[in-house]
Amino acid sequence: MVEKGHGVSQSFREAARWYKTAAEQEHATAQNNLGRLYEEGSGVAKSDTKAFYWYRKGAEHGDSQAQCYLGAMFEEGRGVAQSYVEGAKWYKKAADQGLPKAQAKVGFLYDKGRGLPQSGVKSARYYKKAADQGDATGLSSLGACYFHGHGVPQSDAESARCCKIAADQGFAPAQYFMENLSEHGRGVAQDDVKAAQWYKKAADQGHASAQMNLGYLFECGLGVAQSYSAAAKWYKEAADQKHAEAAGKLALLVAAGHVPRS
Repeated sequence: MVEKGHGVSQSFREAARWYKTAAEQEHATAQNNLGRLYEEGSGVAKSDTKAFYWYRKGAEHGDSQAQCYLGAMFEEGRGVAQSYVEGAKWYKKAADQGLPKAQAKVGFLYDKGRGLPQSGVKSARYYKKAADQGDATGLSSLGACYFHGHGVPQSDAESARCCKIAADQGFAPAQYFMENLSEHGRGVAQDDVKAAQWYKKAADQGHASAQMNLGYLFECGLGVAQSYSAAAKWYKEAADQKHAEAAGKLALLVAAGHVPRS
């Protein structure tokens, strides 16, 4: 209530005080929320060490959100020594309680063999658990599994179905994937205009590869009106994110005199 300003003036400091009171009485949700405030530095001094401490308390009391956050702390080595094995253990506890973001994370760890034995089948199984709850990461990742036949039978149609749901949620990686499907007619009708639209959605969210490819579409006039200036704009957006190919293409446009030197 206090943290979100429901019925009272919003105050992270006051929220932290009340969360701490409840957390010290072993209230698992309060322990998780206090950990999050320490991680963000909201109402308290930012401290990964204290965030880890309270996440662990909440996780040990069975709070699935705390278990997931604790898994992230171990995975990234924040507030504790880095350990994929410990990270996977806590993610899996949260996943087995039905938390979709944890299920997607366990799918990723099985996919990469980080802290868990590499398994395409188990990876796809956990991605599907998350996808069945509408989780965008799970849907997009499951779509990729279907596209490549990784842990599931290959299916362009299922790949497109999953990625479209995630893309419609505004998930940039899925929007980028939908462009590839639309451009090459995999699981959906081939459509350069639709491909450009998906690239634009992902590019507007800062997806560097989408920005690079959108630049290319503008340079060549594929699905969009040809425009060197628009191509240069998107190449530069990607190049500013250290996308080497985009930087090279921008340099070629400048060298050819299609756009002025900046």
